[in-house]
Amino acid sequence: MSETTKDAVERAQEFFSKPGREIPKLAFVYAQELCRRYGGCCEVIISAYAHYAQLEEGLPCNDDLYCASEEDKELFASVKASLTD
Repeated sequence: MSETTKDAVERAQEFFSKPGREIPKLAFVYAQELCRRYGGCCEVIISAYAHYAQLEEGLPCNDDLYCASEEDKELFASVKASLTD
């Protein structure tokens, strides 16, 4: 799949395979928050990175399991605001 047709889950998988220092700070901190709330596992981290890709990078999400809900969007906005304070 080309860069122009990449979706949020593919982007999340890219992030997942990189060292933490190469992940955008907001994505990394949001993943930490989701892990704190739901437990740290691969699925939670991929979800966090997919939400980041949707909400910050504007990528579409073709998998309903990883689409950011309204609750996710609110939490993401809260984490983002905490980084800009």
